[in-house]
Amino acid sequence: MFYLREFHKARNVSGVFSGLINITLFFLFVIASIRPVSAELQRESPLSNFVVYLPIVFKPDLTPIPFNKYAPATNTMGLSLNPILSWTKSPNSTRYEYCLDTSNDGVCSDWISTGTNNYAGLWGLQHGTTYYWQVRAWNGTIGPTYANGSLSQFWSFKTIQERLVVFEGFLRPTCGICQRASIAIDQLASAFSTEPVVFIEYDVDGSSNGREDRWWNAYRYGGGEGSVFLPLAMIDSGNQISNGEVDFENVYSDMVNGSLLRPPKVDISASWRRSTDEIETTIDITNFSAINLSYDNQATIFMIVYENNRVGLTDHYVRSVVREEITNLAPGANANFILTTNELVVDDWNKIDVIVLADYISDSIPYYNKFDTLQAVIAIKITQ
Repeated sequence: MFYLREFHKARNVSGVFSGLINITLFFLFVIASIRPVSAELQRESPLSNFVVYLPIVFKPDLTPIPFNKYAPATNTMGLSLNPILSWTKSPNSTRYEYCLDTSNDGVCSDWISTGTNNYAGLWGLQHGTTYYWQVRAWNGTIGPTYANGSLSQFWSFKTIQERLVVFEGFLRPTCGICQRASIAIDQLASAFSTEPVVFIEYDVDGSSNGREDRWWNAYRYGGGEGSVFLPLAMIDSGNQISNGEVDFENVYSDMVNGSLLRPPKVDISASWRRSTDEIETTIDITNFSAINLSYDNQATIFMIVYENNRVGLTDHYVRSVVREEITNLAPGANANFILTTNELVVDDWNKIDVIVLADYISDSIPYYNKFDTLQAVIAIKITQ
């Protein structure tokens, strides 16, 4: 209770109120006493009290209180295609709105209400795309208050890339079984043409700069001994292998379909350009896995240059492989590489493509290692 005293001689009386809560109804009343001015009047009119109700006017701050975005943290990589955005609550707010954009321009026009929920579930996002997001709070028509202090404080995240499946076949042109396998490989390349799948051919008698070694590691890791029959086939750096005469179309197709279900463990962006008869590829890799990539697990970046031409038995013939070890790439870390081929001899430069692939040892037994692909991408051609 707030009291005003001795105001029978005052013309204006006021008091200071504290602890009032915004948007709360208060009643103010004053108990006043009237005292007679003389003893005679006091005998005739004793002390009397009465209550006067006075209006109270105050102006609470109705603007939503500052708040912050919570998750996903800005610059998050490898996010699913249906993530959940969340933020802290803002007192005084009656609704929130979020905005999602693929342009990093600090503005947004399409705001979506979440009501009083301080989260929003997203869907329909695209693979390997960077999104920018911001949230604002309203109290009715009062506001808005933007998360993290201002409209321009957008956070970003990048969705997980599609996994590029690389089918690697090691063939010999004079091998009859290889010739039969090549027919199935070209048919599968056509069947999977709308999927993120690439079929490439190595000359088994040439140099693959370590790619064929991945096949042999997988073979021996799985208990294989002695010689094998051609062709050798491999997906995901030896996660799946095949050799000899099999039901090529069904076996190879099953290998591809199994790999398509596996998510990547790193994010790779790459571009290449021709310099005279050499190819230079610039690579950016971010490790969003829980694996420390280093010499210890023989983590490696490969640049595979192939020609979409019938040079060998199929229409996708490998011309060059360049590699570089990843010395230390901790979870969440980023690294850049530039790989360059020697001079190349090709039939048609307009039919050249470049694959960038990262792999590592996923498991080991005494004397043998099993490798697995972290991710692969088709590098973007930079024309001069």
